[in-house]
Amino acid sequence: MASKLTKTSIVAKRLMSDSARYISPVSQLGQIAHKVSPFEQRLLVWSGQFKKTSEVPSLVSNAVIENARSHFRIKVNLIVAGVAIFGSFLMVISGKNAAHRGENINEYNADWHRRYNEAHKYDPIQNDHH
Repeated sequence: MASKLTKTSIVAKRLMSDSARYISPVSQLGQIAHKVSPFEQRLLVWSGQFKKTSEVPSLVSNAVIENARSHFRIKVNLIVAGVAIFGSFLMVISGKNAAHRGENINEYNADWHRRYNEAHKYDPIQNDHH
Protein backbone atom coordinates (compact mmCIF):
# COMPACT_ATOMS: atom_id res chain seq x y z
CA MET A 1 0.00 0.00 0.00
CA ALA A 2 2.88 2.32 0.74
CA SER A 3 4.27 1.90 -2.77
CA LYS A 4 0.87 2.72 -4.33
CA LEU A 5 0.61 5.87 -2.19
CA THR A 6 4.14 6.91 -3.16
CA LYS A 7 3.43 6.41 -6.87
CA THR A 8 0.23 8.42 -6.57
CA SER A 9 2.01 11.30 -4.84
CA ILE A 10 4.77 11.33 -7.46
CA VAL A 11 2.22 11.42 -10.29
CA ALA A 12 0.30 14.18 -8.48
CA LYS A 13 3.46 16.25 -8.05
CA ARG A 14 4.27 15.84 -11.74
CA LEU A 15 0.79 16.93 -12.75
CA MET A 16 0.88 19.95 -10.44
CA SER A 17 4.31 21.18 -11.49
CA ASP A 18 4.42 24.10 -13.95
CA SER A 19 6.68 22.30 -16.41
CA ALA A 20 4.29 19.38 -16.85
CA ARG A 21 1.13 21.48 -17.30
CA TYR A 22 -0.21 21.78 -20.81
CA ILE A 23 -1.05 25.33 -21.82
CA SER A 24 -3.02 25.81 -24.98
CA PRO A 25 -1.43 28.19 -27.48
CA VAL A 26 -4.88 29.64 -28.17
CA SER A 27 -5.27 30.72 -24.54
CA GLN A 28 -1.92 32.48 -24.62
CA LEU A 29 -2.49 34.09 -28.01
CA GLY A 30 -3.87 37.25 -26.43
CA GLN A 31 -0.84 37.50 -24.14
CA ILE A 32 1.89 36.86 -26.71
CA ALA A 33 0.37 38.25 -29.90
CA HIS A 34 0.06 41.90 -30.86
CA LYS A 35 -1.67 43.11 -34.02
CA VAL A 36 0.75 45.42 -35.80
CA SER A 37 -0.39 48.84 -37.02
CA PRO A 38 1.24 50.55 -40.04
CA PHE A 39 3.20 52.88 -37.72
CA GLU A 40 4.43 49.90 -35.69
CA GLN A 41 5.48 48.20 -38.94
CA ARG A 42 7.70 51.22 -39.63
CA LEU A 43 9.00 51.04 -36.04
CA LEU A 44 9.91 47.37 -36.47
CA VAL A 45 11.75 48.13 -39.71
CA TRP A 46 13.51 51.19 -38.26
CA SER A 47 14.61 49.24 -35.17
CA GLY A 48 16.18 46.58 -37.39
CA GLN A 49 13.79 43.73 -36.57
CA PHE A 50 12.77 43.40 -40.24
CA LYS A 51 14.21 44.60 -43.56
CA LYS A 52 10.99 45.88 -45.18
CA THR A 53 7.47 46.71 -44.04
CA SER A 54 6.16 43.99 -46.36
CA GLU A 55 8.12 41.38 -44.36
CA VAL A 56 6.47 42.33 -41.04
CA PRO A 57 3.82 39.75 -40.03
CA SER A 58 0.37 40.89 -38.95
CA LEU A 59 0.89 39.42 -35.45
CA VAL A 60 4.10 39.72 -33.43
CA SER A 61 4.88 39.05 -29.80
CA ASN A 62 4.52 41.80 -27.24
CA ALA A 63 8.23 41.50 -26.43
CA VAL A 64 9.19 42.25 -30.04
CA ILE A 65 6.95 45.32 -30.26
CA GLU A 66 8.12 46.63 -26.86
CA ASN A 67 11.72 46.14 -27.94
CA ALA A 68 11.04 48.15 -31.11
CA ARG A 69 9.29 50.91 -29.13
CA SER A 70 12.19 51.09 -26.67
CA HIS A 71 14.65 51.25 -29.55
CA PHE A 72 12.60 54.09 -31.08
CA ARG A 73 12.45 56.00 -27.75
CA ILE A 74 16.21 55.70 -27.30
CA LYS A 75 16.90 56.92 -30.85
CA VAL A 76 14.55 59.89 -30.44
CA ASN A 77 16.11 60.81 -27.08
CA LEU A 78 19.62 60.64 -28.54
CA ILE A 79 18.59 62.81 -31.50
CA VAL A 80 16.99 65.40 -29.20
CA ALA A 81 20.07 65.43 -26.96
CA GLY A 82 22.31 65.87 -30.01
CA VAL A 83 20.22 68.76 -31.31
CA ALA A 84 20.28 70.40 -27.85
CA ILE A 85 24.07 70.09 -27.60
CA PHE A 86 24.51 71.40 -31.16
CA GLY A 87 22.17 74.31 -30.40
CA SER A 88 24.04 75.18 -27.23
CA PHE A 89 27.33 75.30 -29.14
CA LEU A 90 25.72 77.56 -31.74
CA MET A 91 24.44 79.90 -29.01
CA VAL A 92 27.89 80.08 -27.38
CA ILE A 93 29.47 80.95 -30.74
CA SER A 94 26.73 83.52 -31.42
CA GLY A 95 27.25 85.12 -28.01
CA LYS A 96 31.01 85.35 -28.50
CA ASN A 97 30.55 86.93 -31.94
CA ALA A 98 28.09 89.45 -30.48
CA ALA A 99 30.59 90.29 -27.72
CA HIS A 100 33.30 90.90 -30.35
CA ARG A 101 30.93 93.27 -32.19
CA GLY A 102 30.38 95.14 -28.92
CA GLU A 103 26.74 94.13 -28.46
CA ASN A 104 25.55 93.81 -24.90
CA ILE A 105 22.30 92.31 -23.67
CA ASN A 106 21.91 94.95 -20.96
CA GLU A 107 22.24 97.80 -23.44
CA TYR A 108 19.81 96.08 -25.82
CA ASN A 109 17.28 95.66 -22.99
CA ALA A 110 17.63 99.32 -21.90
CA ASP A 111 17.16 100.51 -25.52
CA TRP A 112 14.06 98.34 -25.92
CA HIS A 113 12.52 99.71 -22.69
CA ARG A 114 13.33 103.29 -23.71
CA ARG A 115 11.64 102.80 -27.13
CA TYR A 116 8.65 101.06 -25.51
CA ASN A 117 8.16 103.80 -22.91
CA GLU A 118 8.38 106.52 -25.56
CA ALA A 119 5.83 104.75 -27.74
CA HIS A 120 3.40 104.21 -24.86
CA LYS A 121 3.55 107.52 -23.02
CA TYR A 122 0.52 108.39 -20.93
CA ASP A 123 -1.46 111.20 -22.57
CA PRO A 124 -4.24 112.43 -20.23
CA ILE A 125 -6.14 114.08 -23.08
CA GLN A 126 -6.32 110.92 -25.25
CA ASN A 127 -6.91 108.55 -22.34
CA ASP A 128 -9.69 110.63 -20.73
CA HIS A 129 -12.96 108.98 -21.82
CA HIS A 130 -15.50 111.37 -20.28
